[in-house]
Amino acid sequence: MILQFSPAGLGGVRFDTFLLDEQPRPLIALLDATAPRGSDLVVMCSWCKRIRHQGRWLDLEEGVRELRLLSHAPEISHGVCPSCTVALLPAKVPDEQSARETQLS
Repeated sequence: MILQFSPAGLGGVRFDTFLLDEQPRPLIALLDATAPRGSDLVVMCSWCKRIRHQGRWLDLEEGVRELRLLSHAPEISHGVCPSCTVALLPAKVPDEQSARETQLS
């Protein structure tokens, strides 16, 4: 997907999304909010749905296999994996002083 931001009236922001590729995947009970949950906790990236396991971020299907999540549904906590963090955050976020200096110029 491509996410495009553009200015909108009255200081608003317009968001447009464009689908570039679609890959069908089988349904996984892990993502079903109504599935009964155990006491295990799994951290999932809020954007790409990869699962953190032993310091690595695994694709959902690989994480399901490696953690044997088809035999039980754990509690899910959400975070953002390093790849998505880099993609989502601007390369340089100005500090407050730089922002004020820019506004004054």
